[in-house]
Amino acid sequence: MDPILVTGSNRSGTSWIGRMLCLSGEGFLVWEPFNYLVPIPRLMPKNPLQRHYQRLLPEEEQAMRRFIRWKIPLDFVLMTEGGGDLRGRLSRLRTITRNTGAILEGRIAPIFKDPIALMSAEWFAREYQARVIISVRHPAAYVNSVLRLDWRTPVEDILHQDHLMAALPEKLADEVRARGAGRPMPEHYDIEDAALCWKVFHSMIDRYRKDHPDWLIVRHEDLSTNYTEGFRLLYAALGLRWDNEVENMLSTYCSSSNTVTQGRVIHEFRQNSAALAGIWHGSFTQDELETIRRITSPVWELFYEADSWTSSGSH
Repeated sequence: MDPILVTGSNRSGTSWIGRMLCLSGEGFLVWEPFNYLVPIPRLMPKNPLQRHYQRLLPEEEQAMRRFIRWKIPLDFVLMTEGGGDLRGRLSRLRTITRNTGAILEGRIAPIFKDPIALMSAEWFAREYQARVIISVRHPAAYVNSVLRLDWRTPVEDILHQDHLMAALPEKLADEVRARGAGRPMPEHYDIEDAALCWKVFHSMIDRYRKDHPDWLIVRHEDLSTNYTEGFRLLYAALGLRWDNEVENMLSTYCSSSNTVTQGRVIHEFRQNSAALAGIWHGSFTQDELETIRRITSPVWELFYEADSWTSSGSH
């Protein structure tokens, strides 16, 4: 099985997709190697990155390759499920031992879950012969997620990469320069920064879908509201095993009988996925919603219909 990269504009969405792709037992999660803020053991090589959404330069590739070479087995061990008692630990050890052989034989492969690797997706695909899945999310849903978690989304992460700025359409690059020029680094959520970052991310995604028609690009809302058919098609495209066991586990995670967990929780896999898709409705004033719509235009029109901005409209 080939490695898989799940990337896109939203951390919780890519986490959910990556976890659901592991249900057949043919893959294991490798957690955000491009996120330099993820803690790592002292004995491991240090993450060579110093900002998010890095578009790797040739001179940075060797250090990143070395870091990921260490992170794959680390996350394979850390992500293997098991209880805290003796029985659980022994079960976990047996699973690790069994799956190690399957990895060496190529029957189990890493699933890199990393939205922050979006700008380096081409390097990832080339370096690891990885199949690429890109999750698209509505701009208001993305901004609402950033608001909920009070995440900084500074355009400086983009502005200070000359090679990334050169890859953007000229008008969009000018917008980034105008937004980030001569100001202190923001410490908290900013609605205009979040909207502009969404625009940059999805401008790059639009470029990817033209340059790489074999990459799988899915709208988070479509997958959430029709998860059985959506994941069945993803499994088929990736060559993963799809059967009643997988479908039943998927339903357990995504069923409408589940509650919707929000607050400061980032990664909760057992959710009412259909309800979660449109939960941003009512979170903004009309002026705020118009600000998001204005800043993200005309890129949002490439992915969503006009009525997607209303609670009664389609996604």
